[in-house]
Amino acid sequence: MNEQLNYAPCSYLLLAENGRILDANFMLLQLLEFEMSELKGKSIQSLLTVPSQTFYQLFVLPIIEMEESVEEVYISLMSKTGKEVPVIMNAIKQLNDGEITISCAMIAIKKGVNTKK
Repeated sequence: MNEQLNYAPCSYLLLAENGRILDANFMLLQLLEFEMSELKGKSIQSLLTVPSQTFYQLFVLPIIEMEESVEEVYISLMSKTGKEVPVIMNAIKQLNDGEITISCAMIAIKKGVNTKK
């Protein structure tokens, strides 16, 4: 992964066509408290909450297959410590070095805003 993408201000995940994790940027690893060695080769399903696993399988994946992209999907990831992390995700299916991959960009959603001064 190039340096700019690795430190982009959004989380990035690169998946093989079968949903296995190929790469993740620093922001995603930091957000979920994982090391890349803990994620590489695992299924994206292992990062999703149970409701998000179902949603991804029944809604997100079919849209990516039919339209080759999906925009502004709300899903929840699970951190290494078990914390639920809601995100908005855009994903695109593309040919990458002769392989079909799915690139996912995610922005974490903050729950509530601190208005105290």
